[in-house]
Amino acid sequence: MLTPTERMTIAANIVEREGGVVNHPKDPGGLTKFGISQRAYPDLDILSLTKAQAVAIYLRDYLHKYRLHELTNARNAEIVCDWLVNGANISKLQRLLKVTEDGTIGPETLKAIDTIDSHALLLGRLDYYVGLVPHPFLRGWVNRLRSLGL
Repeated sequence: MLTPTERMTIAANIVEREGGVVNHPKDPGGLTKFGISQRAYPDLDILSLTKAQAVAIYLRDYLHKYRLHELTNARNAEIVCDWLVNGANISKLQRLLKVTEDGTIGPETLKAIDTIDSHALLLGRLDYYVGLVPHPFLRGWVNRLRSLGL
């Protein structure tokens, strides 16, 4: 099980990666601060949100909700938590892990997250992102980078 310090570090790292206030017209989340969107939290005063409050949200609504605090591999816990924050669904993660695709993070999925190589997990995440972008050459370019050791 992750230590309280590891959990706090993961949540704080996500807040740092997500950055400050953003209100991009193409972002369906609308007004966002520290990655916390008005769409996901309509009753929250996004502009007044503090880093400490954002950390608490990530702990409650991601690390604990998805049982990632039960992992022992902090690196993989952070990669998966960050991926879920960034919109991945659990079934895609389970497909990468080669476990039953039931859309729920249970014991089988947790064990697979704990034991998969972190680099393989990151490459799976990269493949997920590549699948979202419609450029005809992007997958080939990424495969080229992978062949060079990405």
